[in-house]
Amino acid sequence: RQVLGFELVELTNLFPLASFRTGEIAELGVEADPWLAARPGLETSIAEADAVLLAYGVSAPSGPARGHSREQAAWVDLTLARHDVPTWWVGGRPTHPHAGSGTPSG
Repeated sequence: RQVLGFELVELTNLFPLASFRTGEIAELGVEADPWLAARPGLETSIAEADAVLLAYGVSAPSGPARGHSREQAAWVDLTLARHDVPTWWVGGRPTHPHAGSGTPSG
């Protein structure tokens, strides 16, 4: 927020179900329905955003959830382009930002 110069940050997830460990999305995200259910909220967040910082994580989930995750990310990219929202990521890819990760790239 401070690096990009914004006052307010809103977090919106690509996948709407809570998970407690990294591999759990592979189990919870086998079906397309949860991924698709997240899209209206994502669309609203993107439409209302002044800018977006992408943070998908370092690796995609395994199994069928991997395909859904990639489709969701591609849908987000198209939605960002349609709304012409400035987009940022950390370290040249959409990984979760953390201390010492460097400056945003855009």
